Amino acid sequence: RHGEKPGEGDAHLAPKGYQRAGALAALFDAKRNGGAYPAIDALFAAASTRESHRPVTTLKPLAGELGVAVDDSYTEKDHARLAAALLGRSYDGKVALICWHHGQIPALASALKATDAPSKWPDERFDLIWRLDYGGAAGRTEIPHPAPAPALRRQGGRLSGLPRTRAPPSLPCMGERPDPRLHAPAVARNREPILAVLRRVLPSTGLVLEVASGSGEHAAFFAAALPQLTWQPSDPDPRARASIAAFRGAGAAPNLLPPLDLDVIAAAWPVTGAAAVVCINMIHIAPWSACEGLVAGAAHALLPGGVLYLYGPYKEEGRHTAPSNAAFDADLRARDPRWGVRDLGAVAALARRGGFAHEETVTMPANNRSLVFRRGD
Repeated sequence: RHGEKPGEGDAHLAPKGYQRAGALAALFDAKRNGGAYPAIDALFAAASTRESHRPVTTLKPLAGELGVAVDDSYTEKDHARLAAALLGRSYDGKVALICWHHGQIPALASALKATDAPSKWPDERFDLIWRLDYGGAAGRTEIPHPAPAPALRRQGGRLSGLPRTRAPPSLPCMGERPDPRLHAPAVARNREPILAVLRRVLPSTGLVLEVASGSGEHAAFFAAALPQLTWQPSDPDPRARASIAAFRGAGAAPNLLPPLDLDVIAAAWPVTGAAAVVCINMIHIAPWSACEGLVAGAAHALLPGGVLYLYGPYKEEGRHTAPSNAAFDADLRARDPRWGVRDLGAVAALARRGGFAHEETVTMPANNRSLVFRRGD
C-alpha cells in the first residue's frame, strides 16, 4: 500500500508517508538491506489521478536508488491486465514490487492467483507488505513493518519472482508483532558531519534537549558519541516516542533519557536549565510558527550562554543554494503551502529578536547548513 495520506481532498502523501517512502528505498535496496530482500527488477504503481498520486510518489525514492523506472500505466482497477503482464514470460524469474490503493489490493492479489488472499486490506494499516511466492517457497506472506519506516528483517523462504508456470501462491496472515523502531535513511548520511560540528560547539557537560527527535536514531548515536552530556530526546508524535524508547531499550548509552512529549508551539516546555537545544530537519517541514515556537521555547529552556543548533536546507539571501533544494522546496510547498525551505537571514533575524546571537554557519554535505546560535546572558 502507498504511504500515509493527509486529509480528504489532498492527493499527496502525509509527512509520515514521505518518511515511509524514503524508508522503503532502504528496505528494498539489496545493497543496503543485508540480504533481507532480493534485488527488485520491476516497479509498478497505480496510475496517478486528480484524487491521488500517492502510489507513484511512494515508489519514487526507491526508483531513484535502483535506477528502475516506475510503470504507472495501469489504473487502480486494471487488475486483469497487470496480472496478465506479470504472469507472462517476460517476468519469469524476476521480482516485481507493486504499490497500490489498499481497497483494490485484494482483487489484484486474486488476479495474481493468490489462493486465499484476505478479502479486505485493513483501512488503518500502512505498514504491511503482502508477499507472493511462486513455486512452493515457504515464505511469510504478510509482513508487518513499523511506521513510518519498515524494519529490515529476514523472512523465511526465498522470494522467487513471478514465473508463469509455477503453482499459485497463498497468503496466510502471520500476525507478527512489528518492531517499533523507525529508520530514516538520511541519518546514516548526515550523523557523522553533524557530530563533527556538535563536538566543537556543544558545552563539555550538561543537558542537551533535542527537539523533534523523530526516529531517535540521531539521539542514540549522539548520546553514545558524547558520553559527557545528558541527551534528552523529544517528539510530539507517540510513534516517534515509541521508536526512541525502543532504541533506548536496545542497549543505547546510559546518558540517553526517555523521550518527552514536546510540541515546539506549546507555551511552556517541560525542560529548563538546558545547556543546548538541538533541532535537525524540522523547520522546513512545519509552518513558520513552529520556527517561532522553537526560538521562544529554546530561549526559556536554555541557560544563559546556551547553544541553539539547527540543521537542514536553507536559502541564502533569498536564493536556493542548489537546484535540488529548489525542487525540494517546491515539493514541500505543494504538500503544504505553510512549509518550505527557510531563508537563513529570516531565521537569524528571528533568533536575534529572541535574544540569540548568530555565531556561525557551517556548510554541510548535500547542500545543508548547520546554524549555531548562542543565548545572551
